[in-house]
Amino acid sequence: MARRRPYLWRNHKQAIASHYLDVGVSASLSFPTGGGKSTLAELKIATALLRGKKVVFLVPTHALVDQTARALKETFDTFEILGDVEDETSTTGLVQLPEVIVTTPERCLMLLSAQPEAFVDLGLIVFDECHLLHPREPEKSRRSIDAMLAVLNLAFAAPSADFLLLSAMMKNTKEVADWLKELTGRECLHLDLAWKPTRQVRGCVVYPSTRISELEAVLRQARLDRPKQKNAPTGVVKTLMAQPLGFFSLLQTWLPKTGTTTRFCLCLIMSITSQPARPAEGGI
Repeated sequence: MARRRPYLWRNHKQAIASHYLDVGVSASLSFPTGGGKSTLAELKIATALLRGKKVVFLVPTHALVDQTARALKETFDTFEILGDVEDETSTTGLVQLPEVIVTTPERCLMLLSAQPEAFVDLGLIVFDECHLLHPREPEKSRRSIDAMLAVLNLAFAAPSADFLLLSAMMKNTKEVADWLKELTGRECLHLDLAWKPTRQVRGCVVYPSTRISELEAVLRQARLDRPKQKNAPTGVVKTLMAQPLGFFSLLQTWLPKTGTTTRFCLCLIMSITSQPARPAEGGI
């Protein structure tokens, strides 16, 4: 694991300093996408595995089951990682869980209903995309109910297991942490640090489509003229100029004020016509 993730970011260190890795401490964690949730999850999983305990990792879809299982196998290559169980497993005798099982709440609930004793050795329960627990009015499915039932049944089957609830969309981490504290009777941290290692700007630059088409034609011709050359010639690149019509910045999270996040919207329409044209980077 240290070879794949040799550095700890500041939010990782803050979580660890809050006793995040201690046995008996659960956590609700909401970091922005790219903020290091996976690293913290793997660190918590490692503490359980090194104590000889097992881990259940819940994800909302079968596609995420496969993706998460592959990632965990790369990190914990000396441990048994299983991506889900067969539908018939609960009817073919006593289930022996692997050291880490990645599954959906629905499949976990099925197994819990049939053989709750299979979960007695759990040390950690991870639920990624845990906002699934919150029911949405337009949804007519039972997914939120099944997810909640899976969490409650796991807490009953493995009362000493810690919980780790993860989501980039969770806005009420403290409320969730208080609920988990009441559910388990033990400490639960709420970690919702907005910091991430890169600055992020969401917006777009608008160019005339006719000019973009002209530049694309220039590039196609350059490839025909020099088929063995990987990149466009420098002389051609210098001609790739386009006058932008406007720039729209919808949200920036890297200009914080005291206790707030600066939001602003810019619309520059034809206000730079007197300025030299700039290369149309990223527009082709």
